[in-house]
Amino acid sequence: MEERKTAVFGKYPYTADGTKQPVEWIVLDTTEKEYVLLSLRGLDAVEYDHSSNNWDISELRNWLNNDFKKEAFSAAEQKVLSGEITILTVEEVNRYFEGTADRLIPTPYAAGKGVFVSPEDGATWWWLRTQGATPNMAAFVYNDGTVFADGTLVSRNNGAVRPVIRVKK
Repeated sequence: MEERKTAVFGKYPYTADGTKQPVEWIVLDTTEKEYVLLSLRGLDAVEYDHSSNNWDISELRNWLNNDFKKEAFSAAEQKVLSGEITILTVEEVNRYFEGTADRLIPTPYAAGKGVFVSPEDGATWWWLRTQGATPNMAAFVYNDGTVFADGTLVSRNNGAVRPVIRVKK
């Protein structure tokens, strides 16, 4: 597997006591106009929604584009974001990650907020925006890197959030 490029942009609580540190992002894609970035780590523990897997009206989408955006990015940084903050789909995970080796270790802050952390390897599971098998389930990536398209209950609050942002060049 080739070494991925990373970038630093914004600041978000990182340590267990909530001290902010620069956010490290994986560069997923580059176009003429923007960079597409995925957080290297799970930044927080947020449920997808209380009852629905409809991304357009989900609590997670609302949180990313309001609370998270204001907390993580200065006014100047917000001006260079292009489009909404989102999370990956099943198809995008399969496109950007060749296999299950890209495991996730959450930040100490996210772990302190209740993100599941595997005692074996410190990895965690993370949300995808693809709808699951029933209206109250959303797809996710398990802590071993396996994609579960059928999903898990959207009301679970122990999964990590790995935001995807687009930054203008």
